[in-house]
Amino acid sequence: MGIEICDPSGEAVNNRPMFINDRGSSSASVRPAGKTSGIFGASYSAVISTEQSVPFNFLIGTYTTGTRTKTVVNETGDSSRPISVYLEHDLGNVLDSTVGLRFNTNILTIDLRLGLGDTGIYGLVNNSSDTASEFGVKIDLPHLLLNFLSFLTLNANCSHHLSPSGSS
Repeated sequence: MGIEICDPSGEAVNNRPMFINDRGSSSASVRPAGKTSGIFGASYSAVISTEQSVPFNFLIGTYTTGTRTKTVVNETGDSSRPISVYLEHDLGNVLDSTVGLRFNTNILTIDLRLGLGDTGIYGLVNNSSDTASEFGVKIDLPHLLLNFLSFLTLNANCSHHLSPSGSS
C-alpha cells in the first residue's frame, strides 16, 4: 500500500484509490481507501451504545456479562480491512469514545482500544452480520477499575454512510 497524491482534478495515477487530495488548494484532506485498496483501512463512526449487563465484583476488579446494542448513527471509511485504525465517538457517553487498532480475519477480530472509559484488548467473533460475541479485558480509567467482559453485541445500523469526500 502506498500514499498517492492526486492532481487538482482528483485523478489518481494508474486508477488507484485516492488517499490524499488537495483539490488544487493549499489544504489537503486525507481520505480512507476504497474497497480495492488492500489490507489497510480507516474509519470514523458515531454510535449510541446501550447495555444490559450483570457485574460480578471480586478482589481485583469485576466480571461483566450481558447484551450490548450498538446503533451506528453516522459512519465513514472502512475498518473491516485486515489491519484498520478507527475512531468511535459514543454519543451516549463521551467517556466510552475510543480510538483503536483492529486486526480482522474472517472468524476473529482482535481490537486494541484506547479511551478514558474503555482502554483494553477485545476479541470479537462474528455470529452473523448483525451479532457478535465479544470478550475482553478493559481498564476504566475514571473509576480505576479492571473489568473482564463477555457480551453478545447486537449491531443496529441506522447510519447514512458518507462518501470519502465527506458528502452523503
